[in-house]
Amino acid sequence: MKTPRLPIALQQAVMRSLRQSLERANQALKTRYPEPKLLYQQRGTAAGTAWLASWEIRI
Repeated sequence: MKTPRLPIALQQAVMRSLRQSLERANQALKTRYPEPKLLYQQRGTAAGTAWLASWEIRI
């Protein structure tokens, strides 16, 4: 069964929120963390996971 695609407006809202939060963290910690890769293919019971080694957020 093919997974439904997430509306582009929702993906853009997620990226906007991520960038704002990342900028706040960078300012507070006086550092420059790169933007993580976002993957929208999470399955199972977890709403989302973060993978530090590959710098990914899976939702």
